[in-house]
Amino acid sequence: MLVFVLVGVVLRARGYLFDRHGLWVDEASWAIMLMRDPLETLLIRPIGYMALTKLFAVVFGPWEVVLRFLCWVAGMGVVGLAIPLARRLYRAPSAQLLFVAILALHPGAIDLSKEFKPYECSLLGHLLLLFLVLRYLESQRASHLVLALVTAFASGLFAQDMVMAYPAVFLVLGWDSLRRRRDRLGWVVAGAVAILLLLFAQYWFIWRNLDAHEASFWAKKYGVFYEPSRRRSFAGWWFGRYVEVTQFPGLRRRYWAAGWVSAKELATLRSVDGWLWLLVHGLGVSWLLVARRFRMLTLLGLPLLTTSVMNYLGHWPFGAFRTNLFLVGYMAAFAGMALDAPRARTSRWPALVPAFVLVVLPLVLFDRWWNQRKMSLGYDTDLPLVLEALTTREPPPAEGRVILLLSRRSCDTYEYYATTHPATSKQYGDALRRTFTVHCLSSLPDLAAGILELTPQEGHAWLLTDMGMRDIKALRDTIPGVNASTRFYAQPTRLLELTRR
Repeated sequence: MLVFVLVGVVLRARGYLFDRHGLWVDEASWAIMLMRDPLETLLIRPIGYMALTKLFAVVFGPWEVVLRFLCWVAGMGVVGLAIPLARRLYRAPSAQLLFVAILALHPGAIDLSKEFKPYECSLLGHLLLLFLVLRYLESQRASHLVLALVTAFASGLFAQDMVMAYPAVFLVLGWDSLRRRRDRLGWVVAGAVAILLLLFAQYWFIWRNLDAHEASFWAKKYGVFYEPSRRRSFAGWWFGRYVEVTQFPGLRRRYWAAGWVSAKELATLRSVDGWLWLLVHGLGVSWLLVARRFRMLTLLGLPLLTTSVMNYLGHWPFGAFRTNLFLVGYMAAFAGMALDAPRARTSRWPALVPAFVLVVLPLVLFDRWWNQRKMSLGYDTDLPLVLEALTTREPPPAEGRVILLLSRRSCDTYEYYATTHPATSKQYGDALRRTFTVHCLSSLPDLAAGILELTPQEGHAWLLTDMGMRDIKALRDTIPGVNASTRFYAQPTRLLELTRR
């Protein structure tokens, strides 16, 4: 378990403390708003998360490491909490080891610990609250109950999806108090009332003012909301997403690559891996039912049910999606239950087998990136290298300016590094403003029309885009008469030179 934790720490440090990469468009747009707009306009994200990040950014500057700091600390907290939480959840070493391996080596948990988004804070909040509740149920110490209730309230300021955990937590705490310590039932009720008041305040000032078309947009883009227009029952749609969630601990299979197996064989192995995770999940749920561990089943299963209800009402995505990273903790817990035993008599070395087969072996055989870059549920960029190429390859014109076109996912990233980032804005900002006239073109039709309209008859223009070669070829086919040649490439951004044919 310590080896898994150590590897998890190193993979979370990679890309944050060393091998750093820049913000991608989602992060960059929020970084700009964080420094430009008043805090009250930014509270579509958790209040505490945005307020504390803004404080850090104002004091230390909006560097990538500052903006990502809270999530990175949360990621380290997830790894640090994995072992003590495993010992609260299970008696069998094989179950403890699998749980720790999933949390320490999960690609989404690693990558989102290096991202300016609150999802890693959510994962830590759910795991920490689960740990504190289990500790209190075992110890019955008043101080442990108070700490669990305070954590439940405070975590809601840093993760909006903590609402998914509250029904299970307060149902279990309330039932336990009713049966064992009725004098503490009032404490539990007071904690629940305080959280309800917090949720109502957030609804009144934030959530009720959100765009009503948000769910429809995300449904069409990512398939995380039910769409009746597709003539499929909600139950059928939900079951498909539920299977995705049960396979969430094995998310790394999406990025498998191996030259020694064919693409067809690799697809078969991915399918087998998915079915294994589904089987393990089913066995875990079955064991909790057979062992009559209904309290544990409530703590682990009710958050999933609450998320499903919130999705049915159109308020929260459902599926293996970045907003649901917190579900990885519950799915890992269910997976471990499949290996738990009524007595801790499992031999040491055989206990390694499940974690080795499900987590370690696929990582060693099929992974080629080891979280060097963010690929799982997030992205990154090397845009500063592109800015350097632009300012060194294009001398300031004697008269007029050179046209620089930005595709949709390059617009905010360019603005952040050209105007907001403490180093690159000083290093390249003046040269970019003197040399280029910048146009942000948000969609493919706009991009094609902009290229046709703005590329000069004699001379050239630059296009900054994150499109792959297939999309670039499709773009070329829609703009006859303009040649687009790659002049510089820095993951994932391409700098194309545009000239009239």
